[in-house]
Amino acid sequence: MKEYEKEYYFEVKESLKTKINLISDILDYNLVNLNLDINGQKEYAAQLLNSLKFEQNRSNYFFVYEILDFKGGDNFAKMLVNPNRPDLKGELISSNEEDINGKKFREEFLKNIINSGESYTTYSYKKPNSDGFIEKLSYFKLYSKFNWVIAVGIYTDDIENELNLRKNE
Repeated sequence: MKEYEKEYYFEVKESLKTKINLISDILDYNLVNLNLDINGQKEYAAQLLNSLKFEQNRSNYFFVYEILDFKGGDNFAKMLVNPNRPDLKGELISSNEEDINGKKFREEFLKNIINSGESYTTYSYKKPNSDGFIEKLSYFKLYSKFNWVIAVGIYTDDIENELNLRKNE
């Protein structure tokens, strides 16, 4: 079962990466074929990403940061898309902010983005339709055309619920 659990987490990570790569390809294709200036392209892309949902009955969504300063800091990015936290749309975001466990998850993903253009990061975040903060596994990838980081994540309780169902089978 431990091996199965390890393989399942690997599959989840690969699925998150595939979703981001697919979205990047769709954006690249659509933006080439739409006759829009750079601001129009960004607006179109943000609207598209804000409207996409996947895996019904799960708390999965895309979110996007516009990176303003790759060195990090209090105003390193602007939140462009986050259906779970519409209150953050357009807000400046700090890489120094900690989750409820004291982890500077934005600082972590930013370092990985700088080093490799992508990051798998685990942190606690408010789950939609819940009052609590739950651990979340997210995949972040640089979309260099706009200096955006496009991300998608899954709450680990959803992973554990699926694993429990499979264990029972």
